[in-house]
Amino acid sequence: MISLIGMVLVTSISVGVLVYSSVIRAVSPQGALRIQANVEQLASIIDGRTYGIRYDVEALRGTRVVESFLRSIEAGDDPANGDEADSPRGILSDLFLSILAAKPDYLQLRILGTDGRELARVHRTGANPTPVVVPLAALQDKEARDYVSATRALPPGGVYVSPIDLNREFGVVEEPHMPVLRVAAPLDLDGERVGLLIINVDMRSMLSRIRDGTPDDGTLFVLNDTGGFLLHPDPARDFGFDLGDAASFADDHPNLAAIVPEEGAGSSLAFAGDDQEVAVAWAGARLAGGPRVRVVEAVPTHALNAESAVGWPALIGAALATGVAIVLAALLSRAIARPIAQMTDAVRDLEDGGPAELPVTSGGEVGVLANAMAAYIERERWHVAVIETTSDAVIATRMDGTIIQWNASAAELFGIPAEDAIGHAFEAVISEELSPELCEIRRRATAAEFVGNTEIAIQTGVDVLLDLSVTASQVFSADWEPIGVSLIMRNVTDRKVAEEMFRLSVEQSPAGMLLVDRSGAIVLANGEVERQFGYAKSELIGSPVEMLVPANIRAQHPTLMEGFFAAPQRRPMGADRELLGARKDGDHFDIEVGLTPVPHRSGLLVLAAIVDITEKKKAERELARRTLDLERSNADLEQFAYIASHDLQEPLRMVASFTQLLSDRYKGQLDERADKYIHFAVDGAKRMQQLINDLLIYSRVGSEAKPLAPVDLSHVWMIVAAELSGLIEDAGAEVTAGPLPVVLADQAQLTRLLQNLLSNALKFRGEAVPRVHLDAHQDGETWVLSLTDNGIGFETGERERIFEMFQRLHERGRYGGTGLGLAICKRIVSQHGGRIWADSTPGEGSTFHFTLQAVQHSEVPA
Repeated sequence: MISLIGMVLVTSISVGVLVYSSVIRAVSPQGALRIQANVEQLASIIDGRTYGIRYDVEALRGTRVVESFLRSIEAGDDPANGDEADSPRGILSDLFLSILAAKPDYLQLRILGTDGRELARVHRTGANPTPVVVPLAALQDKEARDYVSATRALPPGGVYVSPIDLNREFGVVEEPHMPVLRVAAPLDLDGERVGLLIINVDMRSMLSRIRDGTPDDGTLFVLNDTGGFLLHPDPARDFGFDLGDAASFADDHPNLAAIVPEEGAGSSLAFAGDDQEVAVAWAGARLAGGPRVRVVEAVPTHALNAESAVGWPALIGAALATGVAIVLAALLSRAIARPIAQMTDAVRDLEDGGPAELPVTSGGEVGVLANAMAAYIERERWHVAVIETTSDAVIATRMDGTIIQWNASAAELFGIPAEDAIGHAFEAVISEELSPELCEIRRRATAAEFVGNTEIAIQTGVDVLLDLSVTASQVFSADWEPIGVSLIMRNVTDRKVAEEMFRLSVEQSPAGMLLVDRSGAIVLANGEVERQFGYAKSELIGSPVEMLVPANIRAQHPTLMEGFFAAPQRRPMGADRELLGARKDGDHFDIEVGLTPVPHRSGLLVLAAIVDITEKKKAERELARRTLDLERSNADLEQFAYIASHDLQEPLRMVASFTQLLSDRYKGQLDERADKYIHFAVDGAKRMQQLINDLLIYSRVGSEAKPLAPVDLSHVWMIVAAELSGLIEDAGAEVTAGPLPVVLADQAQLTRLLQNLLSNALKFRGEAVPRVHLDAHQDGETWVLSLTDNGIGFETGERERIFEMFQRLHERGRYGGTGLGLAICKRIVSQHGGRIWADSTPGEGSTFHFTLQAVQHSEVPA
């Protein structure tokens, strides 16, 4: 500082002597340099602000949220109303809302389809600065806008930056005027372009900041790459190129335009159109690395010179300056040294991984340098953050193969940390043994023989095979000289495994699988279809599906297909009617077909599952024939039994009557043997009569069955108890029942069933007082009825035999009956769709269980 003070002191004395002669010559050029420093700082504001937008686009493009949304659109899983919070669309909207809330200048975040239609948009408007999600119905078609076609044509990884222009809604310039910058990037999935990501940014605050940075006596122009006015000294002429004013900077100021180049920074003295001398300075900037913008400032030289104040006052001033030189030098050295020290500390902080505090508010060259360094640091941080946080492995090499970039995902994928890769030759890290394909891709990309996307498989362990989607591209310098190669790798193993499993599942399916597009062309067929129809796959793929349809209905099939595509849903075919397939040799065979709509990026497809049911149909026809024969035979047998039993009634009644007369008239008049014979005849006739009656009842169970209707079981039980009251009194029995339900039944047959069971309980009683109880409980859609007695019971091994016809467990003389009672019960229960069974313990009693259908609420009569 002391040396600086001494130098200033000597200089001020010398300047005091020469000041008058040199001040006029010195002031103008130095003033021009000051103006140049100012416009360079303004240009750096444009660079720093717009590069930040570019980094936002590049960061968003690689997020899982955007990828999930695009895959849901491709798969057709996007919710129709777009309001499911946990859907990919809902998650994307939340992300976009948070970004707009954090960045007040961001107007819109959008994703467009490749056809130019908006798929999702979050925006803020002048009337409502709060970000909102635009409803699906309000999304627009932007196909006609230049930025759509320009972004769509970019190579993978490219970024489009628009010029700054006035925002338009539905093709009309919006009021009030709003200058907008659009930064866009193409969105690719699996090597295929599926959409565009676009950020619209309100540039008013940035342009206002630049306008405010103009001295009161200066004239500022901000020009686009065609010379149009983004900012003009007269605000009414801002963006004249969008408002019908075609005049450019070259038209209004040809003398100044002649010395201001397209790029770079500088200053000069020139004459304006009115012969007035001005100091003019200029500096160039690029909008996020895209279109060029020039900042031009002109200040009249008389505002820089001070001839009227120069002269003796200047000499006196020089003398006075000597006195204050020391103070000024101290202040000047501090003003210069402090920002430089701040920048030095910021560099050290960056090296230590901490935040950098730069003197961006300083004036002059230090401020320009600080702003430029801040913009560079911000770019580098975004660059590192994007590369290090992406799930894709990113590797960059120089042209000689030396690795200079190896992100965290690459380290995870290959199991090699960055410190063991960066600075080493690519082939030394990724050996030919590990992946010869990857080495070949890098060599071909270096030679510009291959740029694009491909898929390869690499072996990273003993049994670990990974499938990678690799995008290779050359890296260029500012003058478009190739300086290296970038490789971006995505692990697509899960997708490839799923595709392989799907292919194997389809190919090995026991059903024929056909995939057909809307035109009716076959796009996929498995081996079973080849076997079923006799065509080779090469004959099927691309051919109309009607070739597999019988000729007599072939003309109707396209209409049926259109009906399916008009209302697509999963449906079986052939279950209710005959479907036939046509083989290559002309034969027809029975088939069943299941149809499933399959959304696809190329449009809706239909997957047909075809089953050859020739043998099934043959078996069904044989079964139907045998069933019909059996039904006919059973009907004949029932009819025969009914007729035979009915026809036997009359002669048997006559035999029984006359034998009874013989018994009544001649009993005791003949010898004892004759009385015994007459008794046998009478008893046999009665038993035969009972047997025939029971046979008639058994046959009528099937032939006289009525439709089932709701029947109150309590009422039926009362009728049965009344009809058997004589037996109950003779046996001295206690007959009870619990709460009984309403069931679906034929009341007459249900009465017969309970009569048989109750009479059996009374017949097969023991020495104790007979007790019979009927109870019920519900089991799903059926009622289980249980009739319990304390009679003689039977052995467990007899549980099935007692329900067979003519089966008796006791000798005829002890207990009467024909052996048909329980057989009739079983047939009645079967006729009702139920089942009957029994549990018993000899000497303790029996329980007979049977099931009947419960009555649904809709079946209960009102």
